[in-house]
Amino acid sequence: MDIYMIILRLLHIFAGIFWVGTAFFFVLLLEPTITAAGPAGGTVMGRLTLTRFPLVMAVSSILTVAAGFLMYLIDSGGFQINWISTASGVTMTIGSLAGILAFLLGLAVQAPASARMAALQKEIQAAGRPPTPSQMAELHVLLDRISNASRWGAVLMVIAVIGMAIARELGKL
Repeated sequence: MDIYMIILRLLHIFAGIFWVGTAFFFVLLLEPTITAAGPAGGTVMGRLTLTRFPLVMAVSSILTVAAGFLMYLIDSGGFQINWISTASGVTMTIGSLAGILAFLLGLAVQAPASARMAALQKEIQAAGRPPTPSQMAELHVLLDRISNASRWGAVLMVIAVIGMAIARELGKL
C-alpha cells in the first residue's frame, strides 16, 4: 500500500464517518424531534438550512465519493472485469453504487430543497412576521422532501457501509 492509497483511505473513512453519522443523527434523532415540535420544529429546520450544515454535508459526501471512486479505480486495475466479478469486487461494486446513489439523492433532492428552505426562511425573516399559510405549506412540502430523501439516503448508506466493511474479507474466502 502506498502513501496515496493511505491518504485516500483515511479521507474516505473520516469523511464517510461524518457523512453517514450525521445522516443517521438527522434521520433517527433530529428529524423526529423537529416533527414532534410542530411549527417550532419547522423554524428550527429552516434555521438549520441557514447554517454551514448543507455545505459541510456536501463537502463530506463529495470527499467520500471522490476518494472511494479513486480507490475503486486503483483496486479494480482500471475497472477490470476480472476483479469486478470476484466476490470482493461484486460486493465493493454494490456498496459503491449504493454510496453514489445516496450522494446523487442528496445532490438532486436534498440540496435543492435545503436551498429553497433557506431562501424561504430569509423571506420570512425579512418580512418580520410569522410565515403566511402558503409559506408554511411550502415549508412542510420541503421538510417532507428532505425527510424522505434522508431516509432513503440512510438505507443506501447502510448498504454502502456493509459493502465496504465486508468486501475485502470476502476476497479471502
